[in-house]
Amino acid sequence: MTAKRLPYQAKEALIAVCGKSFWLKDPLFNIFREAGVPEDLVLKYEGEPKFKFTRLVLGDLEGIGEEGWLIQKRLLTTFCNLRNLVDDQVPDRDAGLEALRQSGVGPG
Repeated sequence: MTAKRLPYQAKEALIAVCGKSFWLKDPLFNIFREAGVPEDLVLKYEGEPKFKFTRLVLGDLEGIGEEGWLIQKRLLTTFCNLRNLVDDQVPDRDAGLEALRQSGVGPG
């Protein structure tokens, strides 16, 4: 059986939002944890830049079957429901908000 994956555009949008809409990693990691990403997976990549962290975690989730698919969907839903930046420390707030708008996973 082929692993379920987010559509390419949704995955790339999620990666862009995680990289541009967060300054500190802790708020980003918390969203991943709340969506059900296993703690060991967060810790495995915590030292990576935010863009790479997100790409690697999504890749690992693709490889763990139905549970990984459900977590990916929860992550996407969580980010789609964002109406503002979670991280107040983002140095370029406008770029972070624009990433949410451009990706289609944030405020309209």
